[in-house]
Amino acid sequence: STGIPKAVMITQKNADSFLDWCTKQYQFSSNDRFASIAPLHFDLSVFDVFVSLNVQATLVLFEPALTKNPKGIAAMIAEHNVSILYATPTFYSSLVDYGKMHLHFYKDIRHIFFAGEPFNLSKLKLLHGYIPNATYTNWYGPTETNVVTFYTLPFEIQQIDQALPIGIPCNHVKAMIDVENNSSSVGELLISGGSVSPGYFKDGENTEISFKILHDICWYKTGDIVSINEYGEYLFHGRRDRMVKRRGYRIELDDIQHHLESLEIFNAVAVVSKNINESLQIFCVYVNEKEWSRIEINHRIQTILPLYMMPDHFIRIETLPLTGTGKIDYQTIRLSL
Repeated sequence: STGIPKAVMITQKNADSFLDWCTKQYQFSSNDRFASIAPLHFDLSVFDVFVSLNVQATLVLFEPALTKNPKGIAAMIAEHNVSILYATPTFYSSLVDYGKMHLHFYKDIRHIFFAGEPFNLSKLKLLHGYIPNATYTNWYGPTETNVVTFYTLPFEIQQIDQALPIGIPCNHVKAMIDVENNSSSVGELLISGGSVSPGYFKDGENTEISFKILHDICWYKTGDIVSINEYGEYLFHGRRDRMVKRRGYRIELDDIQHHLESLEIFNAVAVVSKNINESLQIFCVYVNEKEWSRIEINHRIQTILPLYMMPDHFIRIETLPLTGTGKIDYQTIRLSL
């Protein structure tokens, strides 16, 4: 995420398409209590506010200042008997790390939804340890489409050892893969349907770039690289704009990030920058109480990363900067290198 607004136009029809789907899919009721944590300029809030109104449920409003206080949020979720939670994995990770969740009992939470970025499996498992009886669902969808695929996690969350699928298409949209060549099953995910935005406000150039007409149907080009597994579920492989070429190899930065996180020793992101010779350098920026030496890190990751994907530099920081919507701010990280 760059944190730069794109002025995505969302119509009432777009919102209704998503709201109708999720209300029917999950059978929410007036007995539910929805947490409204996402800022109102973030598309996650459409779910909190309008689904709760749609089913005449209770909406628990969180003060914006409180969202920066994991301990306060963790306590408030329990105190107000919240039953429906929807947030980014970064938000849930902050609850696990700093919310002192062991002090509370989350008996009423029945649905935990997350979207916006991959979920670090170690953090997911810790969250499940505190809230073991909820149904966990990975939702996927850019702002231009809202939620368009979903994956309900198996009950045995503690046994998961691979990146989560983004799931199957919701029934209010259609999805297809724009493959790079006829022999490949990997390509860019395209979405069409009632929830797809008509484009960007007063920005015909970017609208034309991001939306594609095929057989008289408008498809949104997500920029996300996916494939389909044997169960018909979409697998996320990374962003087209997070793909780099170095020394003849095509490298997915998100793939590096996923492998680093699988070590469960630190939260890490992978970014690229050029040195004074205009040579592309891969940086691993990580958060951990301990500053690891290059030798220690290399010893741990050399068995899971091929040599051409190894980061050139490892930099420890206190906290990962976030955008206003709670996602990792890659732009700020790159500018700080």
